Amino acid sequence: MKVTGHRIRALRERKGLTQIQLAAMLHINNSVLSRIESGRRPIDDELLIRCADLFNTSADYLLGRVDRVEETHTTYHTEQQSREQQFWEKLRRTAFFDGDKELSDEEKELMMESLMNAALNAKKLISRTAKG
Repeated sequence: MKVTGHRIRALRERKGLTQIQLAAMLHINNSVLSRIESGRRPIDDELLIRCADLFNTSADYLLGRVDRVEETHTTYHTEQQSREQQFWEKLRRTAFFDGDKELSDEEKELMMESLMNAALNAKKLISRTAKG
């Protein structure tokens, strides 16, 4: 478990990513990533695969079964994917942080509920506008 966390952290730092940035890319809370990197939380299979794909390596490397990073394939990101990724990171920072202070879990739940309602209302507006 500690090997996996250490290797994820090393790859994250090699790419120049913060924990917050990587957590957003993986669609997890940065506190979860922090616990994984420190070896205080095991990584589930799905997240292990997403990390391996993101870092272009194998799950075996992340698990400590092999010592070489061994890039497995090239990942191409379209401009649209990059813009969406930037949007999600910006939304996450805006919604879940007040300056440098992270909101409480209760505040985050309220924020997520409010954002879902806003998105549903925006879809209704778009649908009405599209109909003419």
